[in-house]
Amino acid sequence: MTGPRFLSSSALRLAAAFALIFALGGALMFGAFQWAVTGYANSSLEDDLRLETRLLLTDGGASDLAALQRRISARTRIASPFAYALFDATGRRLGGQLPVGISCDPGLNQVSVPAPSDDGAIDDEPILVRTLATSLPEGVLVVGKSTQAVHELQEWMAEIALWGAFGMAGLAAVGGLTAGLILARRLDKVNAATARVMQGHLGDRLPPIGLGSEFATLRDNLNGMLERLEASLQAMRHVSSDIAHDLRTPLNRMRQRLEQARGHTRTVKGLQAAIDQALTDLDGALDIFAALLRIAQIEAGTGRETFAPVSASGLVRRLFEAYQPVAELAGHTMALLTDSDREILGDEDLLVQMLSNLVENAIVHADGPLHIILGVSDEGTRTVLLVTDTGSGIPEEALPKVTRRFFRIDHSRHAPGSGLGLALVAAIATLHDADLVLRSSRPGLSARIAFGPAVVDRTSPP
Repeated sequence: MTGPRFLSSSALRLAAAFALIFALGGALMFGAFQWAVTGYANSSLEDDLRLETRLLLTDGGASDLAALQRRISARTRIASPFAYALFDATGRRLGGQLPVGISCDPGLNQVSVPAPSDDGAIDDEPILVRTLATSLPEGVLVVGKSTQAVHELQEWMAEIALWGAFGMAGLAAVGGLTAGLILARRLDKVNAATARVMQGHLGDRLPPIGLGSEFATLRDNLNGMLERLEASLQAMRHVSSDIAHDLRTPLNRMRQRLEQARGHTRTVKGLQAAIDQALTDLDGALDIFAALLRIAQIEAGTGRETFAPVSASGLVRRLFEAYQPVAELAGHTMALLTDSDREILGDEDLLVQMLSNLVENAIVHADGPLHIILGVSDEGTRTVLLVTDTGSGIPEEALPKVTRRFFRIDHSRHAPGSGLGLALVAAIATLHDADLVLRSSRPGLSARIAFGPAVVDRTSPP
């Protein structure tokens, strides 16, 4: 990764974001810790002042100022951590080392006093002393204690908080940069694969990305999209080739008939017949284009917005009633098998066209009398539509190809049709997320369309 690219990369932004978040989090955490510790230290200092005051005033110290003065002098000589001041009723200081001008109002107060240096001299920087004044019958007792230890603790905690925040930010930056670089390297592989796809290598697929199931799902979806794109482009190439091949014959035939009519027909009736035949050939070509357009629209997903619950048994019964007379006129027989009370979600007109194509294929390509079975059944949670016949069927090796556009097996090329019927059946089944399975029945062909879980199962209790 080059320098300018790295400066604008997601890895650097991720590292900076991690560092900022962890720095703020560390500062807040250490700030809260410092606040709690400082509060505890101040509370302990105030408790010490109250305890020392109670000790001084025990055993008659509150009423005997002389005894209280002796106790203060004794504590001062042994270098007590406390500082004292004892005042009589007139405000005259009787003992202690706190300055005269301190507040004698009952309760907690604070006063600044000069701080002694190490050599015993008075330092210019004062220190704060927390004081507790207590009213006596004949005076006021003030007990104080330096807050220097609390301030040193605050400074120490602030330093820890600063270095802790810097340390957490640094570790977060390293972690974020590492994660970002790993992600960038994985995405570089993905970009390389997509670049090859854009260059025309449609068979290439994205490599595993790693970093969790979300990226695995993304890779699978992208690869599925590439597979569908490859299949669509291949189908487009096949369609272009098949159109050029299959439309050339009727167009050439139409041209030959028109040229023959122009050169050899001398009567109006003959010219009209030639024109009528040309129009028939032209209608056939237009039908092919219409079928191709219909298949393309279905493969693009057109029709899903009209999906509604459709009775499976009602659907096959409708087809049976429509085609039974046609089959009988052609010398065939038909049977209806309905073993389902479920409804499937779909476009009823498209489903009718799908089944119609299968029945018409059986009738049109029949070499003799045949028996057609049109049925529906339930298999677990799936609803299955079935069309079988006893005709000539399709060779096993041709079954994977018959759903391609314009594909026709050799013995059916003399029959009318364009080779788009089963392609349309497959497109409609795919639109409905149904599985189309064609099998050779020996004799005949079996077409099985299995749909997903039914919308409504009328056999189930409410």
